[in-house]
This record gives sequence, C-alpha cells and structure tokens, in this order.
Amino acid sequence: MVYFRYIYIKYNNMKSMENENLIKIMANFENLVSQLYMEYSLQLPELRSFWERLSKEELGHEAALNNLFSKVEGRTVFLDNHKFKISSIYLTSKYCSEKIEEAKKGITPIHALSISLDLEKAMIENKYFEVFQSDILELKNTFKTLENETIDHLKRVRDMWTEEREKIGIDNSAI
Repeated sequence: MVYFRYIYIKYNNMKSMENENLIKIMANFENLVSQLYMEYSLQLPELRSFWERLSKEELGHEAALNNLFSKVEGRTVFLDNHKFKISSIYLTSKYCSEKIEEAKKGITPIHALSISLDLEKAMIENKYFEVFQSDILELKNTFKTLENETIDHLKRVRDMWTEEREKIGIDNSAI
C-alpha cells in the first residue's frame, strides 16, 4: 500500500471545501477565537484589557489569512495531511463555538484561561501553521508570523493563568 504525504492543491475555483477553502476555514476559526476572547472580556471585567487585546490580535490573524487567500488563489500549494488533519479544524471550531455559548452564562478567570491555554497550545502542537507546503514566500512568511504570534499568546495566557492561580492560593511550583 502506498501513502502520499502531500495532497496537491491548485487554488482556483474548485468547489471542494476541504481543499480550496481551507485558508478561509482557518480564517473563520481565528474569528471564532476572537469572539471567544471578546466574550471573556465581557464576562471578566477584571481581565478586560487582557482579553480585548488577544481578541483584537486574533482578528488580525483572520485578516492575514483572508489576505493570503487572495494571494495564493490560482497558484500551486501542497497540503501536508500528515501534519494536519482537516477534520481537526472543524472539531476545534465546534468546540470554540460551544465555549462561546458556555461563557455567556458566566465563567471564572481560571476556567477561561485554561480553555485559552488549551486552544493556543493545540494550534502549536497540531502544527496548525505547517499545514501548507509551497514556494510562495508570502504564504511561508504569513504562517511563520502567525505561529510566532500564537507562541506569544500561549506565553501570555500561561503567565496570566499562573498569576490567577497564585491569587486564589494554588501552588504553581509543580507546573
């Protein structure tokens, strides 16, 4: 049996949701994360500026992906289906939508930060930013920038999570 590591994608006017629109789906996911963080800013006024800043940055990620889509349309791109499972973006988007609805009912700072920590960490661990292989420099640069900014989000969320745990008397020395 032969397995292929890459799926060849020619960005044109194909109708395949899994191929042509993957960048758009990724952009939509960034928008959902932004909505989640904005809901946290409404529910957690003591951390409002923290969540608003993250939400705004996620909207920047969405804009970068939407801009990238127009740049790669009609060009050759390879999808690395071993590094990234397309179904995971659908599942994570569904999870994010559910967490938005749950947050509307109220949430603690630790719970919100834990969810955010999981989301940001999952994007790094699941190689979200290594999904495409191409010689298109703008694609490479955009995904590298998004990866670096997500690593920064992860660090800031982890730092705030540690700080909030200390506020309520949870020992962080074992982390």
